[in-house]
Amino acid sequence: MMGAYYVFFQRLPDLLMAREFKPSTLEEEDHFIISPIYPFILRKPIECKQSKINASKENPLFGCGLHFNIDRGREDEESKVKSKITMIEFKRQPFCKSVILCKQHNIDNKWKYSLEDGTIGLKGAQYFVGFTTMVKYCYHQNLIDIAGLSDKEEKMIDLELRSTELFTEESLRRIQED
Repeated sequence: MMGAYYVFFQRLPDLLMAREFKPSTLEEEDHFIISPIYPFILRKPIECKQSKINASKENPLFGCGLHFNIDRGREDEESKVKSKITMIEFKRQPFCKSVILCKQHNIDNKWKYSLEDGTIGLKGAQYFVGFTTMVKYCYHQNLIDIAGLSDKEEKMIDLELRSTELFTEESLRRIQED
């Protein structure tokens, strides 16, 4: 059972915390990943099916792709239940208080465009090659409320600010060519 979502958070630290989430239901061959490439800041509203996802310059959303593959190649009822339980477990995490989940296929084409490498992007979103670049940008643009961070969140932000980006445009291009 496979799934592909966009996840949107009101706070950047919540998105960073979500990267660390490991579902208890996963087995050795299962995958659940917050995509480390092309995180984004959404600054304009879009629609997910019939629901509006509100974002603006004053109240941006921080997002990325979430992908899972549970019981690879199986689409039976047991796999569907396991996938549903995995997503429920994810949504119950403290960092998901403000999460908005949208299946990627539920975003109408009028809200999408193609990036240079063929990846689909969301209109109104500013993309970054990875989280480190995004965190540094947000820090320098005062999009992170440093005073409102917990000690753990502050340490995560500080680590990203001191880190070197794992990805470059060139490395992403090579990965996609392989």
